[in-house]
Amino acid sequence: MANPGFWQQESWTEIDWVLCVLGEQRLTMHKRFPPAGHVTSHLRVTDVVDKGRRFGALLYSERTLNDAVTGELYATLSMMSICRGDGGFGRQSQDSTIFPAPPARPYDFCCEMQTLNQHALLFDLHGIVNPIHSLPAAALEAGYPRPILHGICSFGLVHHALVRELGAYDADAIRDIAVRFRGPVYPGETLQISMWVLDSVNVIFEVYVKERRLLAIHGTAQLAGPSLRA
Repeated sequence: MANPGFWQQESWTEIDWVLCVLGEQRLTMHKRFPPAGHVTSHLRVTDVVDKGRRFGALLYSERTLNDAVTGELYATLSMMSICRGDGGFGRQSQDSTIFPAPPARPYDFCCEMQTLNQHALLFDLHGIVNPIHSLPAAALEAGYPRPILHGICSFGLVHHALVRELGAYDADAIRDIAVRFRGPVYPGETLQISMWVLDSVNVIFEVYVKERRLLAIHGTAQLAGPSLRA
């Protein structure tokens, strides 16, 4: 909602956007959205971490969604983009994001989410268009054998799984969800989501690509109340 689009592609940023991918995403819900109304969003860059010419730069940003009339805060969206072609400028700072490993015990819940062969093309309809998700030539230039699924699309599928498995399809059951993307997902592959419920509200999860046994995502979630399946 009220998204600025793929702003890293704007010339004033001087980012090599062809090599830019989503590294982390977080969504914190502060208040339920009303059924009708207007929202505004404000985006700010919060940090830039130089990982060197070989690994690129980490670009941290935060966007807030507010009621356009009252100013009430509905949601905060934080993200980290990996700008693989923009490292080596010399500004070092601490990468402070910490994602805990899952407990050394079997998961509590596991489910699968099937992606579609046309999933990336459908997801492009939301308006944030990066050609690595739709054009084979652009994907090859970025180092992928074929177009990859949007990280934020995978994020949405994982959110769906958590709401279904832990919240009985009550979307308000998830207060906060944060992920780190570890590997690419290709349209048509199956996401296998394992969940560990640590206490009444805190969850750790891992997402594997079933067909390749590749760890694609790991992250954490905070429930608004005790899991309905705890």
